[in-house]
Amino acid sequence: MSHKVQHRNLGVRKYVVALMVGALIGATGTVAHAVPAYAGWALMGNFDGVVFEGNAWVDTAPATPAGGGQVRKSASSPSIPAYWAGVAPALYRNGAVCASKVVAFNTAPVSMVSNSLAANCGSGTYRSQNILKRYKGSATYQDYIRNSPNDIKP
Repeated sequence: MSHKVQHRNLGVRKYVVALMVGALIGATGTVAHAVPAYAGWALMGNFDGVVFEGNAWVDTAPATPAGGGQVRKSASSPSIPAYWAGVAPALYRNGAVCASKVVAFNTAPVSMVSNSLAANCGSGTYRSQNILKRYKGSATYQDYIRNSPNDIKP
């Protein structure tokens, strides 16, 4: 699977299906041991002069595995206005969701929005998958799925 940001207009039902498909795809990734895995920044498009970029990460080096996602503005863009970006992280163990959080939006102008979680779901491999949101006008958002680049094992 390519680690490029995937563009999706997702309803609640499609969101759950996308997470389940991501878990199945994620179960086949490469396993590294106790090394944080960062997906790298990928373009999420732009709106009204703000260029959005998204990232995902997972880390099992601490006692409790953790993962999350980030949305940032490009270096040349103005700050992200309030409620223009959001992140909903999910942590997978052995390809199945073990923990997730609802989307968190920025409530003030910022340069980056982050949301993460930590959960010890037992032994196995861990991956992070995130729904990243960016404002696209008229009170609507564009959703992107961003995965950590590979599964890692504590």
